[in-house]
Amino acid sequence: MWPLALIGVGAGLWWVWQRQAGQGGGTTPAPGASSSTGTDTVLGGIIDELLNTVANNGAGASTDGPMNMDPNLPRGIRNNNPGNIRRSADAWQGLSDTQTDTAFFQFRAPLYGIRALAKILRNYRDLYGLYTVRGIINRWAPPVENNTGAYVNAVAGAMGVSADVPLQWDLGELRALVGAIIKHENGQQPYTASLLDQAIQAAGW
Repeated sequence: MWPLALIGVGAGLWWVWQRQAGQGGGTTPAPGASSSTGTDTVLGGIIDELLNTVANNGAGASTDGPMNMDPNLPRGIRNNNPGNIRRSADAWQGLSDTQTDTAFFQFRAPLYGIRALAKILRNYRDLYGLYTVRGIINRWAPPVENNTGAYVNAVAGAMGVSADVPLQWDLGELRALVGAIIKHENGQQPYTASLLDQAIQAAGW
């Protein structure tokens, strides 16, 4: 659970999220071709400070660069970018000051990378009308560079849903969707349900 002080701050920011729904964030497939819809500056320094506090209280914060350089870990986990969001002009919150990976963003803590993933999924629904696993994954991992059919089947199977039935978008289903994408991108999903929930909520869901 977030500290009580953060809950109070979050309540004060809720109306801002509602006014800014659909703004900020990228729509960058991962991995695959990159497409951007603008920078992630909805709440600026206020929410960045909030996320920093959460990250420092259990999400494994780091002052700069990827948190874990163990070469045995998947690239997305090392980069704190488990969705493998490709580098672009998008100014995501929580980016490492030094970006040593030429292809993929690096975040200061996993919370930020998972939040960016969840933010993209929100944009897929709100800006592009994508409501099914098939629609989401076809944009996230387009067939030009991916075995999209296998990706769709893996995510739908992990979630226990039909690939062509519209999602309900409740927190449990979002957690399952985010977790399934992380698992497919990295071959593992090492994050707690609590961290996934915090990141999803920080994305404005």
